[in-house]
Amino acid sequence: AGGGAALAAARLHRAQRALGIASKMLVLRRLTGDPDVIRAGTGARASYALSWRLESWLLRFATNGHALERSLNLLPGAVHRQINASDADIVHLHGLHGILSIAEIAKIKKPLVWTLHDMWAFAGAENYAVEGDERWMHGYTRGSVDGWTWHRKRARWRDLDLALVAPSRWMAERCRESALFRRHPVQVIPNTIDPGEYMPREMAAARRRWNLPLDRRIVLFGAHDVALHRKGFDLLARALESLAAAMPRDSVELVVFSRTAPPAVTAIPVRTLGWIDRAVDQLYSAADVLVAPSRMDNLANIVVEATACGLPAVAFDVGGMPDLIDHRRTGYLAAPYGADDLATGIDWVLAQSAPALRSLVAERARMFSPVAVVSAHQQVYEAALARP
Repeated sequence: AGGGAALAAARLHRAQRALGIASKMLVLRRLTGDPDVIRAGTGARASYALSWRLESWLLRFATNGHALERSLNLLPGAVHRQINASDADIVHLHGLHGILSIAEIAKIKKPLVWTLHDMWAFAGAENYAVEGDERWMHGYTRGSVDGWTWHRKRARWRDLDLALVAPSRWMAERCRESALFRRHPVQVIPNTIDPGEYMPREMAAARRRWNLPLDRRIVLFGAHDVALHRKGFDLLARALESLAAAMPRDSVELVVFSRTAPPAVTAIPVRTLGWIDRAVDQLYSAADVLVAPSRMDNLANIVVEATACGLPAVAFDVGGMPDLIDHRRTGYLAAPYGADDLATGIDWVLAQSAPALRSLVAERARMFSPVAVVSAHQQVYEAALARP
């Protein structure tokens, strides 16, 4: 329903269809007219709605209100029956938070491939483990909601026949170190993107499209929920305070697109656009630099999209960011989690020759080529089908 995993899955589906692979998507909420995107049955949708309410209540109770980015996947919805009755040769799992129950996943009787868009599959209930929490490596005790969820996975998935895809090297390393999935093969394949949809545009025209000033440097930030601690907006705000002290106030403007309103920033002018799902390529082309200050992230779609549009990015040297940004060549990787170094990175990008830097960034987008990404997935599928 618009999240990063759903977006990545939809892009892979379209790329596979375009290259002659018979791909179909099974979803709870059908937001497209694509006949190969199939809605789950009524029972599954009803079970999901009930499970979402129950899990929301349980997680708020069990985590003292810190339930964000957690999933229990408790109630079965018979989706596995719909999958097993289909003519699919391979079942490729993507974002499953609250959709297929942990027990249901083990009941799928077809070769399984699972793309790990976050750590949930081998962690507890959390999408991303807290920095320094290595229970996903060694095993959880049962005294928490995360431990209880992890033990349910271990019990149900002990004999799971599974091939794994990690969009970043960082996620592949986490998977190989995990107590749950270290015995399963994992292949690093980045998410794909349509080069006909995301490409560099002329900056002045892009700014006119979004009514952005032509005489300011534009710093861009985007996230589904700007309030998520993991997305690091507080660190960006501190970096902008440091940056603003060294330049005229009206020379730089922060542009934010998010489903939620950002906290107040006083260091520089701020423009909030709400969530953007059209002409995003022109928004990337209108900016001078994208800042993605996540404390932890896999292969951030926003950086993938910006790269395809030639927009240099500044991020912390964490997660999958090193896969996307070549430090001081196509962008800047700041030391975690220093706001001052983040400011240095923004200043570094703004000081470069924009045409030369944007050309280098756009070249890096070749790694997301539909042909290369689909071909790599095809090899994973063939290996899965060849397993006894």
